[in-house]
Amino acid sequence: MKKNRLLFVGILFCLTSAFSQERTGKTGLSANVQELQFDLIIPVWVKQNVSINPSFGFLGATKQAIDVSLGLAIRQYLSEDKFSPYIGLRGAGFFLKPNKGDNSTDFLAGLFLGGEYFIDPRFSVGVEGQLNATFSDKYSNRFGNPDGINFNTATALYATFYFK
Repeated sequence: MKKNRLLFVGILFCLTSAFSQERTGKTGLSANVQELQFDLIIPVWVKQNVSINPSFGFLGATKQAIDVSLGLAIRQYLSEDKFSPYIGLRGAGFFLKPNKGDNSTDFLAGLFLGGEYFIDPRFSVGVEGQLNATFSDKYSNRFGNPDGINFNTATALYATFYFK
């Protein structure tokens, strides 16, 4: 019985130290799924509990249009545990260049609350809830409100691989 306790405490200690490893300077690659939009995110830890997350999305349709999205999010983690909740801010631009018609540029600003579960120090999954404001170009119908402002809630699901 005493051996089992020592083994359990040893395993617990190893797991705890594995997930409290230094995060600063670590970079990763995330796949983000949000409705029908698929973006790549490159999280970069700038402090033990802060990451910056540039994002990129691309959609090209032959003889139709090219649609590019660029964004940046900042996450402030509220704990450094295996499950780490966070809050953050996001900004993004959406650039549409159709083969026919006018180009359009839309913008997004948002707040979010989420959590990242570290299955391993190099792999995590996460989910977040968002409150966004979108600002539409006068030629854009992306948000159904040309030259207007929309407010919406949204969710996102993602998986991240961190490089050493």
